Amino acid sequence: MEVRLSSWQSTVWDDPHRFKVINVGRRSGKTVLSILKLISEASDKKSVVWYISPTYRQSKNIAWSLLKQYVPPIAKPQFNETELKCILVNGSEIHLKGADNPDSLRGTKIDFAIFDEVAFFTDWRSTWEALRPILVDSKADCWFVSTPNGLNHFKDIFENENRDSDYKSFHFTSYDNP
Repeated sequence: MEVRLSSWQSTVWDDPHRFKVINVGRRSGKTVLSILKLISEASDKKSVVWYISPTYRQSKNIAWSLLKQYVPPIAKPQFNETELKCILVNGSEIHLKGADNPDSLRGTKIDFAIFDEVAFFTDWRSTWEALRPILVDSKADCWFVSTPNGLNHFKDIFENENRDSDYKSFHFTSYDNP
């Protein structure tokens, strides 16, 4: 399957920053980009990568079918419907998680993470406190992707670019997606 990224998606993909904050309009292709990035990270070397949305149910409804659609057959994926986990032939694991139970995110080593719809997390502080030490330990990259939802914690994350050189923030509208 050939996949072509849009201009805005390529801009984000090619950027070298460790933490990318992506503020983009609805139906712009942000979840497809996120799934493709997870697959790429898992394909490069044996790794554990996570996709985290506000709830476990949202992860299943939003991203699970896309993951099954885009993982190439050559990766010989094994899908675990119960755990929302995909294991590739190289031993990599792609997990879909929910932030509705932040304590369930503690303790596991991960190599890359994507938070989707960050602006809609009900308890961002607890979620970030659970995951941040894991990212520090493994030096993992992380994407924060969302449509806006007022001036909340996502705005604060977006402004981290002004305080921390590891962060890069992007803003695109739905019209930026062809």
